[in-house]
Formats: sequence, C-alpha cells, structure tokens
Amino acid sequence: MERAGEELSYSGDGDVGYQLFAGTHYKIYNQWSINSELRYGSIDNIKMKGEQSSGDLSGLDYES
Repeated sequence: MERAGEELSYSGDGDVGYQLFAGTHYKIYNQWSINSELRYGSIDNIKMKGEQSSGDLSGLDYES
C-alpha cells in the first residue's frame, strides 16, 4: 500500500481465501482456437500486521 508517497508493507498468516476457475478451449481451425475462462476469488475478514511500520489492518474483505 502507499500513503502520502510512502510505501507500506503488511503481512499475515493463517487466514483462508479461495478461488474458483472454470474454462474451456475450442479449436476452430488448425492454427486458431477460442479460450474462455471464469474466475472468482474471495478473502474475508483478514488481519495483517505492519512489517516495517506500527499498526494493523483488520476486517479486510476482498472479492474479485
């Protein structure tokens, strides 16, 4: 993360997240094909500690 031009680094462990992937590949001609993919990822309620600065980030939710 960046705050007021200063880079901040946070890390954590023991939190659980997941991703789901589904895709297909369809060959049209010898040298042409179509690929498609769906993705979903989520991490809920994580807590991270500052690596080189004091402070924590908590209650973070990420969903793509």
